[in-house]
Amino acid sequence: MYSEKLIDNLFSPLEQFEIIAVLPIYLCPYFQITLTNFTLFFLFNLGLIWFFFFLTIIYEPLFISTKLQFIFELIYLFILNLVKQQATTKGLQFFPFFFYIFLLILISNLIGLIPYCYTITSQFFF
Repeated sequence: MYSEKLIDNLFSPLEQFEIIAVLPIYLCPYFQITLTNFTLFFLFNLGLIWFFFFLTIIYEPLFISTKLQFIFELIYLFILNLVKQQATTKGLQFFPFFFYIFLLILISNLIGLIPYCYTITSQFFF
């Protein structure tokens, strides 16, 4: 009876939206730091963005850009032109913030397309 109920609940399509505590850390009886699947995937997305930028910096040819650099230049120019059009020149001081948020949402949604991966953009508070 219990095993049937457990098997029925294991493969629910809504499991991908649950926030699960992966590593609870108790510092004192009233203070707890918990690493959840949301936190781990957020850090993974952040690391992936940094890794791609590191790759574009490390393979730096003199005059000819690589395909990865060209893709990042296109994304950079797209967001720069968007900020210039919408927020004019006064909004350019916020360009790094918009650029990071755009890349974070883009990478998060692309990772969410992989089966059995957690999508951090599916949470309301994100």
